[in-house]
Amino acid sequence: MNEKPFADATVTSDVTFADLGVRADLCACLVAQEIITPTPIQAAVIPVLLQGKDILGQAQTGTGKTAAYGLPLLQNIDPADPRIQGLVLAPTRELALQVCKALSAFLGVAPNTAVLAIYGGDSFSRQLHALQRGVQVVVATPGRLLDHLERRSIRLDGVRMVVLDEADEMLNMGFLEDVGKILTALPAQRQTALLSATLPSEIARLADSHLREPQRIKIDAAVRAATTVSQRYTIVLPHLRAEAVARLLDVEPFEAALIFARTKATCDELTEALQHHGVACEALHGDLAQPAREAVVRRLRDGRLRVVVATDVAARGLDVPSLDLVVTIELPGEIGTYVHRIGRTGRAGRTGTSILVLGPRDERKLRTLERFVGQSLRFQPVPSPDEVAGAKQARFVEQIKGVAAEPATAGWQAIVDLCAASGLDLSTVASALARMAAPAGVVPVLPEKRVPQPARPALDAPIERPVTAQVGADRHIGEPTSGPGAADAQAQRESQGTEPRVTEPATKRKAKTPERAMQIQPDREPAIPQWVVMSLGVGRRNNVTPAQLVQALTQTLNVSNRQLGRIDLFDNYSTVEVPPDLARRMTLALRGVDVCGRFLNPRQAQPNPDEAPRRRPDRNRV
Repeated sequence: MNEKPFADATVTSDVTFADLGVRADLCACLVAQEIITPTPIQAAVIPVLLQGKDILGQAQTGTGKTAAYGLPLLQNIDPADPRIQGLVLAPTRELALQVCKALSAFLGVAPNTAVLAIYGGDSFSRQLHALQRGVQVVVATPGRLLDHLERRSIRLDGVRMVVLDEADEMLNMGFLEDVGKILTALPAQRQTALLSATLPSEIARLADSHLREPQRIKIDAAVRAATTVSQRYTIVLPHLRAEAVARLLDVEPFEAALIFARTKATCDELTEALQHHGVACEALHGDLAQPAREAVVRRLRDGRLRVVVATDVAARGLDVPSLDLVVTIELPGEIGTYVHRIGRTGRAGRTGTSILVLGPRDERKLRTLERFVGQSLRFQPVPSPDEVAGAKQARFVEQIKGVAAEPATAGWQAIVDLCAASGLDLSTVASALARMAAPAGVVPVLPEKRVPQPARPALDAPIERPVTAQVGADRHIGEPTSGPGAADAQAQRESQGTEPRVTEPATKRKAKTPERAMQIQPDREPAIPQWVVMSLGVGRRNNVTPAQLVQALTQTLNVSNRQLGRIDLFDNYSTVEVPPDLARRMTLALRGVDVCGRFLNPRQAQPNPDEAPRRRPDRNRV
């Protein structure tokens, strides 16, 4: 093959699929799925394929390759011809099903056009019946397609376009020879598209044998993400997402923020939840009338509105110079869409911030996104309530400073003088005026009295538990335990009849203390109800840790870790001790919550008759 240089795929936010030559009915189906702006690989590949040329594309998974080759493939289908006209080869049945689903969605309700997935493990008879009814597009794994060719149960003489998706993965799985046999069985006059994340020598030879003067296209890493945008991410449970976003908006300095939601329903739900948390925001999506959408955008540009929750469809063409914060709720279906979203900020030399809000199961997808954008996203812990209060107080102080610097403020000095003449000192007057003028939600936070809170870790980070009690709780605070003053303190306690009941040496008591710090209970313990042992559907084989279970339980049930007892890990499940009232509540509250990819599905564990009833353990024990 001639070693021609790759053409870098670039795209601007103003390009649409219609501009690329995509048919109107296909564009309408894309809009219905809220796919508006082409990704770089789509913008580069679609026009070339529509011209009938071969393609050798280099792009990572998640860049929008399916639409890049799928839309031209579907556009060239003749519904009047019952033969198979389009063929896509995929290395795995999971990818074959995914591509089949995507192509069917692009078609919508197009008549006389059918897409069929053919893969190993599926019923041969079902596939035969579908082929006999007639399909125009087949998405197949190489092995099962060869089986059909050997049985003469499929005909490929009408194929106009063939796509090799993730060709390097086919090489890794040993399918390259099968792919060569399939390509040889296809008509010579056809169009071929080969897409691969990498191009080893075997793939290059395959392309040299079966592609005709292909145009080489790849994604330029420089267009993946703007370097002026600071990218971060945080991980929260889905039902805590709105509260997390509200806290992030409270602590982040920004002029205007755009929050992206995948669907119109999520957009409305998130807007309502943020308003409930005191965030002044409005929704922007396709169900709004055009005048209402224009009014929202106008208020955002004028600075009368700082936060807008929008879908990708509604945000099309949105250009707000003051926009410096973009929050993405969940990963979009195409990673390229994420790049377009964060591209709304950091324009014209300005800096911006992007925060991606993920669920616990999205961390592996995050690695794919980082490879695509060419940089690592920094973890952003959800701010604590103290951090939120401190941020609001700091903004109010800056507001006071700004007003104090205005010349018109001098005229109000007479009122302050009257207050001082009545016997109030100036500090008290200023405090009263600040209380009167403080915006809603601003409360005083005294730095010297504020206890710093540790940053919230990600779900897989260990939880640090402070020791809340010391060995020898009966010893008086501040009394010496050794040295010259110890004997005097001992004699004084004996004379007062307050000799401590603990007579065991401290070293011996320490030797009896377990490895994890435990609190010594006083002799008179309060009555504690019997604890209930609950079973959770995740265990050691899922690589779960006690810290992950503690965080999932405390966040979902809105309880402290002191309300949880002993946690035991087994191979396929875990057990946790909880009070009876909490056990009744967690059965429903945790049913849809997953940790390490497994649903917790809590249920009461069956008691072991050979085991003594469990009393409440030490609250620092996990």
